[in-house]
Amino acid sequence: MATDDPKQKRKVMSGAGFEPATLNDSKEISSSLFLDTKERIYRLLIQHIRQAEIARLLGVSRQYVNQVTKELEEAGVIKCMNPGGKPKSYAATGRGYAYVKQNKAGVAPDLCRVHLVACRAMILRPPTEPIKWTKTWTLPNGTQYFLRKELLDIGIVSFVRVKSASSDQLIIFMPEKYMSPDELQDHETKLEAYTQRAANWFMKTYGCQLGLLELNQKPHFAFEESSEIAAIVKKLNLSWPNFWIDDSGGHHDWETTDKKLAIARAEAPQRILILEEKVAALENTTEKIIGSMERLETKIDELLALSQTPLKPPDNREVV
Repeated sequence: MATDDPKQKRKVMSGAGFEPATLNDSKEISSSLFLDTKERIYRLLIQHIRQAEIARLLGVSRQYVNQVTKELEEAGVIKCMNPGGKPKSYAATGRGYAYVKQNKAGVAPDLCRVHLVACRAMILRPPTEPIKWTKTWTLPNGTQYFLRKELLDIGIVSFVRVKSASSDQLIIFMPEKYMSPDELQDHETKLEAYTQRAANWFMKTYGCQLGLLELNQKPHFAFEESSEIAAIVKKLNLSWPNFWIDDSGGHHDWETTDKKLAIARAEAPQRILILEEKVAALENTTEKIIGSMERLETKIDELLALSQTPLKPPDNREVV
């Protein structure tokens, strides 16, 4: 039976990629999970979980977590938001750990930080195990809301049950996810699959059955923007209909809900590189054409000079 008592062990869904750990749970997370240890440390760090807590949850030493944190900082994967503070708080830079190792030798597309990821599903069979909801509230129309937060190995996942006279559904709010331009092409399917892992854990833990998942809202696609551009936008009060600059999180992001714009923004570094290569090739071709024209002009000048030279009479002319 699932329980919120920290002295009790939670059920683990084998092969689902999640090991549950409630915010007050003392249980260590197994090392045989879907994500490797460094990736799990990275995901927990950007959720502002303290290093000591991460070490306890993952069952590794505090020194190891500190070492991985330094590696992630040096690789440009995370940045410290309060260098002089204790405990330190970290934020993602938009470059995944494996992604940095793969692309550090060349130009690669920007990773997109997809956030406000929420999917909903109808509750086909209500939970049979008790759930200790973190918060509950009721609207004037009688609709009831129940909130439960879980600290899983990728960060904090929020489960919200919305129950009315005509429907009963679960909305799952997932941690942010970084996606490449190729992944953005089919982002709905990938985000639903990403959320399905949490849905499977919820069904297994609380003994309920959910229907098919679908996106509850348009996610936001974000890219880190420079402080200079953000300052200009703010000073001139610039605005655009399809994207905006958001600095509410303490850092500057270029954001949109338009997938095509996000893909174009992500591919910008590679597109610029391709344009630079094409310009270089065009310059080389232009130089060759100019060289050929100069040689042609020389030949034309030689022919003109030859045409203006008087012809020498032949030596075998007859004398009269």
